[in-house]
Amino acid sequence: MISLLKRLFDGGDAHGSVLVRDTTDATDGGAWVPSAPGVLTCAGAGSLPSFGPITTAALPATVARTDISNTFAQAQTFNISMAVGTNPAQSGAIRLANYQGIYSRNAGNTADYQIIVVDNGNSVILGESTAALVTQGTSININSSIVTYLSAGGTTYAQCNSNVFSLLGSVTLAVGTNPAQSGAVRLPNNQAIRWRNGTNTADYALTLNVSNQVSVGGAAFIPDTTGAIDLGVAGARWRNVWVSSSVVNKVKAGTPVDADVIVPTDGMMVLDSTANKIWVRLGGVWKGVAVT
Repeated sequence: MISLLKRLFDGGDAHGSVLVRDTTDATDGGAWVPSAPGVLTCAGAGSLPSFGPITTAALPATVARTDISNTFAQAQTFNISMAVGTNPAQSGAIRLANYQGIYSRNAGNTADYQIIVVDNGNSVILGESTAALVTQGTSININSSIVTYLSAGGTTYAQCNSNVFSLLGSVTLAVGTNPAQSGAVRLPNNQAIRWRNGTNTADYALTLNVSNQVSVGGAAFIPDTTGAIDLGVAGARWRNVWVSSSVVNKVKAGTPVDADVIVPTDGMMVLDSTANKIWVRLGGVWKGVAVT
């Protein structure tokens, strides 16, 4: 026995080598595995182990332990994926279970702030309810092929559908300081709604000015179809009309009749280019006076 031990331990094997059973060694039935950086691995039953670096092939397909709790002091690289929790996602690099989120510590080290989570209603929730959600990107792009909703507290306030952004229900859009207190779009006084002109050289505006007058800037105010729209009606008339040039009336070659106008009404005026007369409708009858 002593002779056998001497043969095993008095050899020239390197410090730290590991003694293993070697059935092919007829002398003493053992062999030393030289130490090297890495871990001791074995290809399978009946094979001699060896030291070497950790490789993916050397790791088991799954790890049975579920109580691993560790803080890494150095950066870690995962060549496959990382799954956390019970019933984690079945795809992706980081796979989380439902309602298991990614969190960050706040600046004061007093609380955790939620970054992203999928709740039990299958909604993706971004950010913490007590913190601002800020993006530093140049734009936020919405998939135009689906309907996207903007909701809070269980109420849907807006939706985007096929590149159309709509405010829903009683939601309003208020702009600037001291905006209007009613209406769907609320602007402060003397703040305009503006359009770019057809040649892309100037902006045209519609404004409620400081004198509480609605002003049109840069463009003519016209109906979209000739002869199809009235300015005022019988029960809602404009009080006075002020012009800086002239009023242009209908001109007819001959005596006017009711069929020449739309909604014949007393006070209408038509100019006769044949007889050089001004015709006015009074008491349901057209009455004319010659002009020279």
